[in-house]
Amino acid sequence: MRPSSGGDSLVNLLTDPKTRLRTMPLRLPFPLRREHEIVIHLPDPDWTLPAKEKTIDHDAFLFHYHRTFTGKVLHYRFDLETRTPELPPQKVADYLARLDEMETDVGEKLERPDDGVNGIKPGPGNLNWLMVFIALFGGAFTVAAMIWAWRSTRVSGDIIPPELSPEEKQLRGIGGWLVLVGIGLFSGPIARLFVLIRSWEGYFSLHVWQSVAMPQSAQYHPLYAPLLVVEMLGNIGILGLSLLTLGFFLQKRQAFPKTFILLFWANAFFLIADELCCRQIPALAKGSNGDSIQTMARALFMAVIWSSYMLKSRRVKFTFIR
Repeated sequence: MRPSSGGDSLVNLLTDPKTRLRTMPLRLPFPLRREHEIVIHLPDPDWTLPAKEKTIDHDAFLFHYHRTFTGKVLHYRFDLETRTPELPPQKVADYLARLDEMETDVGEKLERPDDGVNGIKPGPGNLNWLMVFIALFGGAFTVAAMIWAWRSTRVSGDIIPPELSPEEKQLRGIGGWLVLVGIGLFSGPIARLFVLIRSWEGYFSLHVWQSVAMPQSAQYHPLYAPLLVVEMLGNIGILGLSLLTLGFFLQKRQAFPKTFILLFWANAFFLIADELCCRQIPALAKGSNGDSIQTMARALFMAVIWSSYMLKSRRVKFTFIR
């Protein structure tokens, strides 16, 4: 954010020739003295803007810059005074360098020195509470669904498991490709949780919501808000399904193969739907590349391969019988 377009008027007062290599003297407006003050009322006091003062003392002009910040009010003061009606050719290069330095000072940008989104500090005042409540509701619904699925798939204790032949007994238990399945089930929830933590500002920052989901914002698109909500709830739901599948795996439940297949296909369709929605939003479509296509293709491929394994494997059939 620039302090004000008024500061630029000081630069425009001085001569800025098109011909930089001079053989003739450069004429300057003289006598000239200009004072300019700018007062900016910032929306909040959460800025770190120390007082700043600078002077450019040249044979052609004297420029003084002063900045103070109190509460939420930022105050600039600029003073410019020319000293000569013309400048000899050998001093023009130095004059132009100091003129560029002055232009940089009057056009400085204000940026928050923190790590928040677009300079907004994360905190309770900058949380999007609508998304927080939606996330809590989604989490509660996911936990309730997990509990229901866990209880409803429990096999009664009076059911006697079928007798297995010696060959079938050798195939019973976690072994073979099921070792890879177990590793994936343990790492999956961790990876999904990491995605949620890494993206929490995008989901829960009030500034992000105001920037993309409000009609008056420059980046507004009607699909932005639904996309944020669906992405967040989708990640929460898949995280819950991953934990449920891991529980079935450890308990060797009969419901494990079907739940595992559901997990892989849900993840694949979630990635595809998310990508198709992103492509409808111009700002996100620009960032789409071949990596997203490869990710979707890999998810579909893994869903097909592991679904076939769960349906065809004798070890799966003889292991998950509880």
